[in-house]
Amino acid sequence: MTQEGTSMREIIAADVVYASDVDIEVDSAMSTVSIGGADGIFLQGHEADDFVERARALYEELGDVTMPEVYAHLAKPYIDCLD
Repeated sequence: MTQEGTSMREIIAADVVYASDVDIEVDSAMSTVSIGGADGIFLQGHEADDFVERARALYEELGDVTMPEVYAHLAKPYIDCLD
């Protein structure tokens, strides 16, 4: 639980809804993350690897979320920059 009494799962669920209209593509083999398509944000190399590592760690820690849900959660700050 977070300080406000909201579980991490609830926060991730809200972020999934928030990101529902945004294309998020992760290619860990190529070390790339695309958020928002051609006019969006593109991470590559070390930045993309960090994104994927944080996603895997959170996925393993929580256990009851999917990787796409974790990607949506981690992409939220980037999506905020697209608005």
